[in-house]
Amino acid sequence: MMLVFPPLAAFMIAPPRVESVWRMAAIAVPVLCLVFILFLVLAVWGDLAPMLSPDLASESLGVRIRADQPPLPALLAQVAIIGRYVAYSIAPLLTALILWATLHPRALRALAGEIGE
Repeated sequence: MMLVFPPLAAFMIAPPRVESVWRMAAIAVPVLCLVFILFLVLAVWGDLAPMLSPDLASESLGVRIRADQPPLPALLAQVAIIGRYVAYSIAPLLTALILWATLHPRALRALAGEIGE
């Protein structure tokens, strides 16, 4: 979440500015909190996946104890591990950009117009 709020704030105060900053903040903050909860779940499952499927864990993780439960299916474990990396790196920055584009379409049109020319 520390990665999402500063870029979103920078996008929102950059010209062309939005008419209602409070309205935008009232929409953006709850959305970011929900996205944060989703990313937290992805990160936790990504951390648990190597423990629940030790065959997928790299040697550097040092997973030597097998759980007393059956291991996760390989596909589910891989999805959880990839979701962890997405939650830590890509998704926070994309969330700020998507929220900015959704809440401030005039600025998006200005930017896309400049890129398209």
